[in-house]
Amino acid sequence: MKRSFTLIELLLVLTLLVALFAAVVININNFNSRNSYDEAKEQLKSYIVYNKYRALDQQTNVNVSINVEQNSIYSLFDDEITWLNDFTNNIQIINSSSTNIVFNSDGNNKNAYIDVVSIDNLYSNRLYINEMGMLKYMTIPNTNNISDNNNDDEFPDE
Repeated sequence: MKRSFTLIELLLVLTLLVALFAAVVININNFNSRNSYDEAKEQLKSYIVYNKYRALDQQTNVNVSINVEQNSIYSLFDDEITWLNDFTNNIQIINSSSTNIVFNSDGNNKNAYIDVVSIDNLYSNRLYINEMGMLKYMTIPNTNNISDNNNDDEFPDE
């Protein structure tokens, strides 16, 4: 006698395969979203560091302007405007301690922070910039609790 699979067994296996495939696709999309966000964060950090060293190299002040409403960051130097938006659109600026960060000719600046969130609102971080121009990202636990009244200008401990 020939053994074969029943229709119910075939449908059950097919359903399990479809569910497994769907889970894999969802995880791949989340992975890609996280990678895009991490890359955008690093581009923001590199942009800030670039402007700090440009101030040191040229022995002049470099002003980095932050516009939360327009989700834009740009720097002014020798009548040249460089926009961060030219590099990435995978992050949104949701808060900042200041609308301007000025890197002095010695590379120093006032303590500042920039809060960013991924476009899909799944990930959020605060980029701290201390008076010596050191930068550090920290996770923001809940973006709904961020307000302009935060006094978290202090550079976080290790």
